[in-house]
Amino acid sequence: MNRLLCMLTIVALLAVGCSREYSHYQRGLALTAEAPETALNEYLMAIACDDHAAEAHYQSAMLCAKSPKHAVRLVWHLQSYLALSPQADKNIREWLQKARKTCVASFGADQSADRRAQDMQLRLKLLEEHALRQKQWLTDLRRENEELRRHL
Repeated sequence: MNRLLCMLTIVALLAVGCSREYSHYQRGLALTAEAPETALNEYLMAIACDDHAAEAHYQSAMLCAKSPKHAVRLVWHLQSYLALSPQADKNIREWLQKARKTCVASFGADQSADRRAQDMQLRLKLLEEHALRQKQWLTDLRRENEELRRHL
C-alpha cells in the first residue's frame, strides 16, 4: 500500500514536471515547518530539476540536521551545497566537518575509526550514485512525458 502510494506520488509529481510554473523549491519552503519529510522530498525534486539546486541542498541539510537518522544525507547535502556554492560561508565548511565526525560516530563504537570512515565514504558514494541514477531516471521520464505530450 505504501509502495503504491509512493509510486502514485512520484507519477503525480512527474505529471506536474519540472516546469517553471511549479517550483519544487518554493513548495519545499512552504512545507518545511508543517511537513518536513514532504518538504525534503520536494527539495530532492528541486535538486533533480535543477530548481534552485544549491539552496535546495542547503534547506535539505537544515532538515536533515534535525534527525540523527539523516546523518549521511546531511553530509551529502552539505558537500553538494559547497560544490555548487564555493563562495559559501566558512561556517558551512565547519558544519560539514562536524557533520562528518557525527556521521562517523553514528556507525557504532565497536568499529575502528578507519573502518567507520571507510563505511561512511562507501555510504556517501552509494548515496551519490543513487542520486545520479534518480536524476537520470527523472530526466528520462521528463523526456518521455514531453514526447507523449507532442503526440497528443
